[in-house]
Amino acid sequence: MSGPTPPLPALIERALSDGVSIEDVERELLDPARLPSDEHDALWLYALARRDCPRRADVAIVAGN
Repeated sequence: MSGPTPPLPALIERALSDGVSIEDVERELLDPARLPSDEHDALWLYALARRDCPRRADVAIVAGN
């Protein structure tokens, strides 16, 4: 038995961090969700914005004095 499905933004972020293309994110995650067009477009823009962001584990933390 599997747990609840993570929300789409979390799935999108994970897919992009694994190197999945924006086109595949749309085809595999967004299109099957059958969202209203405004929600689909908002999540597509989210994916586009996240695509160019470094993974959280790759962000350096810098402390200064």
